[in-house]
Amino acid sequence: MIYNGNPTVQTGSLVPTSDPAVKNQKILPPVNTPADSIVGNPSVFESNQNVSATIVPNATNNGLVVNASGWTLHLEGDNTTGAQNKLDENKNIIVNPGVEFVTGGTGFAPNSIVKVYIHSKPILLATLKTNAGGTFEAKIPSPPGISIGKHMVQVSGYSKDKKVRDALLGLVVQAPDVVVGDQIVIPFEFNK
Repeated sequence: MIYNGNPTVQTGSLVPTSDPAVKNQKILPPVNTPADSIVGNPSVFESNQNVSATIVPNATNNGLVVNASGWTLHLEGDNTTGAQNKLDENKNIIVNPGVEFVTGGTGFAPNSIVKVYIHSKPILLATLKTNAGGTFEAKIPSPPGISIGKHMVQVSGYSKDKKVRDALLGLVVQAPDVVVGDQIVIPFEFNK
């Protein structure tokens, strides 16, 4: 599924939906990894092989920074209210429905495609293009109706030697707190 949420691109460029790279899902396809296996266990791959990388909280503790050999990537959630949720104890990015994702990277192939997906069922959020320096930065709206629960964000691109790079990061969508008068009501779901 393709969702065109009109990303705002700060570095690099947005690839128009008419571009063959958007229409051809064989270019950087979604991974076949269950979201539940990534939540609490972020992973980084190059050419389908797990690679050594450090994955640490960003400075504001609302997102993750991936540092791998020769490249970096960051992803954070920015709620539409401007409030920024913190990571949970398992390094999952916590967001509310209506979130915008901010992502960027360095050390990618110059002028190459980067795709951003959200899973439980794969939804293509954006197809971006790096600049001549192999860098990109974008703010991407989430798809409407994103469900409460565990998800995974996949950011995929190419190395300078044309190897596919994938970062799979855990995401938990929570219902927002509701303020009634001077009390905060915390929503919860009953197990069925």
